[in-house]
Amino acid sequence: MGLDSLQGELNSADGRQWFITVWDLSKGGACVFTKTLESIPLLGEKMVLSVFDTTRDITYSIDVAVTWSSKDEQARFIGLRFLGLKTDHPFYKLYLADD
Repeated sequence: MGLDSLQGELNSADGRQWFITVWDLSKGGACVFTKTLESIPLLGEKMVLSVFDTTRDITYSIDVAVTWSSKDEQARFIGLRFLGLKTDHPFYKLYLADD
């Protein structure tokens, strides 16, 4: 299964929210993109990333820190560093564990 099926939310402590699509995923973090261009998360800001695998009905929420962001005419890409992996979660086993 490709990452194109992974949608989610990025939520800040003050209630801001971005609906995201996962672009890339690794044990260290993720690159996500959003069509919301008017507001941006701050570099270093701690947030909660929730990713939904709707095919398998799995939700994975993890604390993250914003490491970078970049914008083009159609989307904003956001680099996130994981702040603790839940290695016993099915999402981890499907998408992040070594084979």
